[in-house]
Amino acid sequence: MSSSIRRSRGVLVVAAGVLAATLMAGCGEQRSDVGAVEAARDDAVAGATEATVALPTGSLSVGVGTPISSVPAADTDDRRALQAPAGGSIVPVRMSFDSGEQPWTPLLALEPEVPEVTLAVGDREYDLPAPYRTPGGTALADAPDDAFYVAVDASPEEARSAEIRIDYDGLLQTVSADGRVEAGQAAGLPAPGIPRAVPLDCPRSGWTVRGTSRPVPVGCEVGVLGLTPYWPGLGWAPTGRSWLVVEVETLRPDLSAVAAGDATAVADRSTVDGVRAVVPLQAEASGRPGVLGGRAVFSVPTATTVVDLRLGGRFRLPDDAPRGGEVSVDRTLRVRL
Repeated sequence: MSSSIRRSRGVLVVAAGVLAATLMAGCGEQRSDVGAVEAARDDAVAGATEATVALPTGSLSVGVGTPISSVPAADTDDRRALQAPAGGSIVPVRMSFDSGEQPWTPLLALEPEVPEVTLAVGDREYDLPAPYRTPGGTALADAPDDAFYVAVDASPEEARSAEIRIDYDGLLQTVSADGRVEAGQAAGLPAPGIPRAVPLDCPRSGWTVRGTSRPVPVGCEVGVLGLTPYWPGLGWAPTGRSWLVVEVETLRPDLSAVAAGDATAVADRSTVDGVRAVVPLQAEASGRPGVLGGRAVFSVPTATTVVDLRLGGRFRLPDDAPRGGEVSVDRTLRVRL
């Protein structure tokens, strides 16, 4: 966000319905403070050109109405008439959030962020209420109000160029008054719904085995979820790149020929096109000692269509193994995205 932008932190009065006001000298009319936000009656804000932006947590529909000078009491949530600030105007805003439209439900919302939403008019920004809350840090709770009046320090004519800005975890999306969306990397978010990993053919034989001359078959269940510009804990991928997510149910060598039990420690050595995972597989993710599993995340160019996925791991043998040490296995699979 440009350093020239001056943020006007208006007191949000949606819940209480108390809009700060000053008394105009000589006429007795109440004028709204610049930056004040008042909840509108649900059906009062009409005529706004709405657009929808995709977030990792769901879809957010927003729209900016025609700037006005006053609002009748019947159109506000607490039934109080509003007057624009001196020389300013009141901008109607609609906003509604749908958590049912999560991309890759519920994977991208495992660690939900609350987006910062502002109304930008000229060189000033005015804070809007958050579209949802995150009680407990993981759940999503929709905000109760989705229509507002925002008092701005700009004439109705100047305020016609207002836009809404949505910042989710550092990525800024904008929606202009005529509904045009600048989504940036968010345009690459997967479609809403529960993802299904595309299974890969991963035979038990044909693996490269090191650390023993005996045959070691490998149990392998793996699928590719695909590409996403966002992943919890990693945030947005660097410009021009995406996160490739590989889901591994099982990566486990059969060590019965060299040891009496499972491996006592494991380490992921998987790569995509020779580059290690940003988020590697873990033994804990599989829920079984000596077995690698979970979701591995790799950084790849966004335009990638084919990759060489090298599945591999190191498995430490039990102390009572005849030769001790460790066994490593790997195999390369060609994957089309």
